[in-house]
Amino acid sequence: MHVHTVLLHSKWIVGLGNIINMWTDNWLGERLVDLLQIDPVLHDGFNAKVEDLIVAGGWNIPATLNLPTHVLDLVHALVLPVSHLQDMLAWLHSSNGNLTSKQAFSFLQPTALSLDWPQLIWRPNIPPAHSFIFWRLFHGKMPTDENLRVRGCVIVSICCLYLKIDETSDHLFFRGPFAIRLWTWLGSKLNCTFDTSSVVSLLFCIPVACSSQVSAYLLRGLFMLHIIWISRNSLRFSSDVVTLHASQVRLHSSISTSGNISTGKCLSVDWPLLDSFSVSAHHR
Repeated sequence: MHVHTVLLHSKWIVGLGNIINMWTDNWLGERLVDLLQIDPVLHDGFNAKVEDLIVAGGWNIPATLNLPTHVLDLVHALVLPVSHLQDMLAWLHSSNGNLTSKQAFSFLQPTALSLDWPQLIWRPNIPPAHSFIFWRLFHGKMPTDENLRVRGCVIVSICCLYLKIDETSDHLFFRGPFAIRLWTWLGSKLNCTFDTSSVVSLLFCIPVACSSQVSAYLLRGLFMLHIIWISRNSLRFSSDVVTLHASQVRLHSSISTSGNISTGKCLSVDWPLLDSFSVSAHHR
């Protein structure tokens, strides 16, 4: 780790004060030159030590320094040791101030953030191919025309489902008339409104407080993405006729199968919702 990086994320603990540069070292939480907004061009000429401000174990700030009140308060807030202790540089990102090789590695290579949504989409009652579409769409890796162009493919693009605009992931799955009608139909069946502003926002349609079977049931409905994708591929590669009714029937069958094999339990108030997709209620 570079020395400048270490100093930038460290703070001096004042002992004798004979090592700490009063102006350019961090011993007040910020460097004195930064607190006083002194031009960096002048920094090299400041060589005074913190020990120059200590007399008989206490602070003695010369009036000639003309330090503002907030800086004086920071200085006097520091408690000087009674015995003769050496100055110590403390690493700000550790509990004891020590910088070990492990902490340095963790600082330079931080651990990736833990995401909650992967635990929701990878489930036994959801086919992996359907979860994979959600995962690829989240990372912007679906092979739609706009992503193929980014990879260097020279193609003439048009959305197979609408034939009025070039194909993008956002338009294909969320903004196009076919997708909007499917999401609206599914919302009416599940008695909820889907937020289609992004792929992750779909997960927020699942109520926080609901039975485990209903949670899995609603989650399965989010994989409308797979229905839209295979409809698009049918038109592009097979010239099959794709209708809204056929897509609704396929999704209905998929949700029904998934809901029936779910191991979750339901409440009595969930029965109408489960009946709408012919899902057997799993009682507690």
